[in-house]
Amino acid sequence: MTNEAKDRHVLAAAVRAGAHAILTENVKHFPAESRAPYSIDVLTPDQFLAHQFHLNRELLEEKLRGQAKARGVPYEDLVHRLVKWAPSLPKLLLESA
Repeated sequence: MTNEAKDRHVLAAAVRAGAHAILTENVKHFPAESRAPYSIDVLTPDQFLAHQFHLNRELLEEKLRGQAKARGVPYEDLVHRLVKWAPSLPKLLLESA
């Protein structure tokens, strides 16, 4: 593993698990040249959730509505809270409704 020393275990686990991507805000610790031999992408939470939206919007909304219900908060409030980690998601979800 040639990525950042303190995060080598993360890349090693992804390789061992056969993962297609690492989900992290810490993109700089996983440069392309360290991931290329293993064909592993790196995605931020925003990129991951936007990708899930485009793959299956209905399923993503169903899961988020279930989380909102379990937390006892309105769906729209939960979606707006996601802006911290996934700034593009609220716009995708609320404007496409």
